[in-house]
Amino acid sequence: MRDLPDRGTALKGPLRIAALLAIALASACGGGGGSNSSDGFTPTGQGTPPPTPPPHELRKLIKHVVIVVQENRSFDNLFRGFPKAESANYGYMHDGSRVMLQPSDLRPKSADLSHVWLDAIEAWDNGKMDGFDLGSLGPIRPAGRYPYQYVQEKYIEPYWSMARQYVLADHMFPTMFGGSFTAHLDLIASTTDLRS
Repeated sequence: MRDLPDRGTALKGPLRIAALLAIALASACGGGGGSNSSDGFTPTGQGTPPPTPPPHELRKLIKHVVIVVQENRSFDNLFRGFPKAESANYGYMHDGSRVMLQPSDLRPKSADLSHVWLDAIEAWDNGKMDGFDLGSLGPIRPAGRYPYQYVQEKYIEPYWSMARQYVLADHMFPTMFGGSFTAHLDLIASTTDLRS
């Protein structure tokens, strides 16, 4: 994603929150061009960004804000192969071996990957992103090759349709290692600065 140019207009109060939610919606729902469009502003990658309307006009333009949240999924797990998006076809295991991502569906599995901080740190491996096989699957089993899969488009067509119609943020990352509760706080607070 690219930073939008400063328009010199400060949004305050509920209007600021509505604008931030609209940006979050655009980031979360997806778009036709992906991150590799020529200018990053339009689904087709053509033209220039439209001018930002004055804050008092935003209430007329924004009628609904819809936020789609999908927990416990990575970008590559849901959008591997999305046209013009930067996605992966493979990953690395802790021993350095390369593993191709395998197709899957959304059917419940017999176990789920651990969502605890320690397993996330181990998967991250100081930025090498090669420890996903070391995490736990269910209460005691090692994850092995289980994390190296993606959901086929045919099982999640509504997500791909929204991504084609709106904007798709292929460089979105969690704010913390571990479970998703902190991400819920960030979403509701419209910030990761929770000191105030």
